Amino acid sequence: MRVMALDAALNHTGYVIHDGSRITEVGVIKVKGSLSTQEKLLEIGARIARLIFRRAVDRVVLEGCYNARNAKTAHQLSMVHGAIMLTAANCGVDVTTIPPATIRKRVAGSGKATKEQVAQAVVGYYANDLTRINVSPQDLDNDITDALATYHADAIEREEQCSKTDTSSMAS
Repeated sequence: MRVMALDAALNHTGYVIHDGSRITEVGVIKVKGSLSTQEKLLEIGARIARLIFRRAVDRVVLEGCYNARNAKTAHQLSMVHGAIMLTAANCGVDVTTIPPATIRKRVAGSGKATKEQVAQAVVGYYANDLTRINVSPQDLDNDITDALATYHADAIEREEQCSKTDTSSMAS
């Protein structure tokens, strides 16, 4: 299953694509600051759609909205999430969201882990994959490490679901 994990934002959205066995691409979708909000949302949607089709993505995973102290930031993030969800739906791809605290707990062991602790953990988990695609772990920005963390948290959840399914089928 090919998964695209995203750390969504209005001006720069980090993404990771995993093909089921390894990371195949990481990057940041950057949009011009001079564009209107609507133009930014259209651009983000178009670029995500291209990635979905180019990489034959089966599902999208988003870091859920957090309790932003700034209402404007929360509103913008909600609009970006909506644009991504609509884009994925139009491409026939399911979207899952994972709350930020759940991501931090699954990646770094604590729902209150700092961005630095989360980044350090995911770089450790995926250093070989990143090197294989010619990405230096030291060069990663927060957008990409957050997308990596979102992917990792989702992978753990899917693994746990498979284990539960295997255990319940053995009991039958």
